[in-house]
Amino acid sequence: MPAQLGAQFFRQLFFVVFDSDFEKQVGSHFRLLFSYPYTEDVSTAAKATGSEAGKAIGIAVFGHGSSVESANESVRAVARQAAREGGWALYETTFLEADPRLEEAVANLVRGGATEILVLPYFLTLGIHLQRDLPRLAADLAGKFGIPIQIAPPLDGHPALSRVLADRVKALLPGKALLP
Repeated sequence: MPAQLGAQFFRQLFFVVFDSDFEKQVGSHFRLLFSYPYTEDVSTAAKATGSEAGKAIGIAVFGHGSSVESANESVRAVARQAAREGGWALYETTFLEADPRLEEAVANLVRGGATEILVLPYFLTLGIHLQRDLPRLAADLAGKFGIPIQIAPPLDGHPALSRVLADRVKALLPGKALLP
């Protein structure tokens, strides 16, 4: 574990019971794949994890995807801004139900030199896609490409979310007093 992460605590992202075939397939790599350093700044975790010699972290911003292309473009715009702010050299925006899919994003990151992937879910909560679908995809792709894939937590629980909600109310009700 890199020294930068020593003061942070680790917690298990997925508390999912998988069938025995899946457990046999993933084996001892399961904990490695789905444990993550909890930090409010994903770029710090990526840089810290990538600080070991020879490691290049590729970040895959993973959204649900929509048939409404403007919704997908909104996710791409946030990912571009986060990459600029976080100094991410290798990143891709990817979707569960739109293109590009996670496999294509991981392939692009590996071609770009990534030796490890951090999947950053652009999901509010830990719903079925993050409990069931993403772990299976990540495990399959880790095996296919022969690299570790870690999954960051969803957005819920981050203190900025409550600030966003409060800001929306202030913007819609400027100068109006709210009942206590």
